Amino acid sequence: MQVDARHRFENFVTGSANHLAVAAAHAVAEQPGLTYNPLFVYSGSGLGKTHLIGAIGNLVLQKQPDLSVEYVTLDEFVEQLHAAIASNEGERFKQRYGRVDVLLLDDVQFLTGRRETQTELLRLLNALQGTGRQVVMTSDRPPSDIPDVDERLITRLSGGLIVDIGAPDYETRIAIMRAKCEERDVRFENGVIEELARLEFGNVRELQGALNKIIAMQTLGGQEVKPSQIRAMFGVEAAPPPKPPRRSSASMRKPSLDFQSFVSDIATAVAQHVDPWKIKVAEAVAYWSGEGYRTATLERLLQEGGPKADYESALRDYFTRVDQLHELEDHATAIDAALGGNDVFRDPERLGEAEALVNRATSGATPPPGPSAAFARDEFEVGPSNQLAVRAADAVIEEPGKKYNPLFVHGPSGVGKTHLVNAIGNEMINLSGGAAVVACVSAQQ
Repeated sequence: MQVDARHRFENFVTGSANHLAVAAAHAVAEQPGLTYNPLFVYSGSGLGKTHLIGAIGNLVLQKQPDLSVEYVTLDEFVEQLHAAIASNEGERFKQRYGRVDVLLLDDVQFLTGRRETQTELLRLLNALQGTGRQVVMTSDRPPSDIPDVDERLITRLSGGLIVDIGAPDYETRIAIMRAKCEERDVRFENGVIEELARLEFGNVRELQGALNKIIAMQTLGGQEVKPSQIRAMFGVEAAPPPKPPRRSSASMRKPSLDFQSFVSDIATAVAQHVDPWKIKVAEAVAYWSGEGYRTATLERLLQEGGPKADYESALRDYFTRVDQLHELEDHATAIDAALGGNDVFRDPERLGEAEALVNRATSGATPPPGPSAAFARDEFEVGPSNQLAVRAADAVIEEPGKKYNPLFVHGPSGVGKTHLVNAIGNEMINLSGGAAVVACVSAQQ
């Protein structure tokens, strides 16, 4: 699986609780296989483990696009292993992972009790590290605390550097929220961010959820949120004394990595020593890898060496296949949103599989249950207790997928949740002239 292109060091806010993990991750990305191998990062949920190992993968690909980087969760690894065994392709599975230059393995705490997976992973780690390949793993606990795991594997997991990520402190919370506000072009009255940062959040995900709430309150309410309102919004009564900052906020910055300058310098140096066609192909590899597409065909072109008079034809063929995959994915998603993001839509060499997948979906497509026509938006009564939820619903209707996604509406039984969610679906269908496919199901379904 490709690493998420959004996960980069540039947008990872560093603070006192994660600076060691960030420094170690950056060192690994600069020299994969030579420093801290394996690197084991652990923390509670929502503190940035996945973002950090994704940043490693993206920086490796940026600096050395010819390297093979594989991101996979432990559950996905297990599924692939079982599928390979069931189809008698165990050797192919071993060869595939044995060729990886950088393995990013997420959520290894789920190794508990999986003896077959532990045996295969131990063999793989021995093979990769024995040939100088980099391994990075994440977990919600250190290796020694993962129960029911082979001691030999625990020793291997603990053999490099183990670093943890803690909950963000006051200044880091401020830095994270300011970065998010800048990213979304949102402004608050002085003191709002600081007051929100004084509330104790267990992880970054909860912090971002709280920020989303006050953004929605300000946007939908039509009035600026005041610092004095923050605690009431989150059910906190008395404000404790402000925590004195241990460091100046100027020190809470993202890592200062001048990637544009780096790329420019490398491009200049490479141009002096490398055939022009290789530069063009390498640029295509770097770009499309960053977009999440497999580039094995282009990489083989580079590895073969020698003059390539037909490289432009190879590039055109690759670009055409990417366009076709994009169209196929759009078609598949229109039939079933769950098909979006399937690996076959990211590999031009699997165009035939992508076409077959869409054909199967088309031939067997049945529309999901839609919203009930009995619930109309104009029949939903609006009052002080629900006006914020209704405004959010109207914003979703106006721009589906762009605002408040997901929108989570909660309340006691009988207050109109079912009416409102069905009304949203009906309005979307009406505004699209009946073209939109809207599924409306309960958890029991």
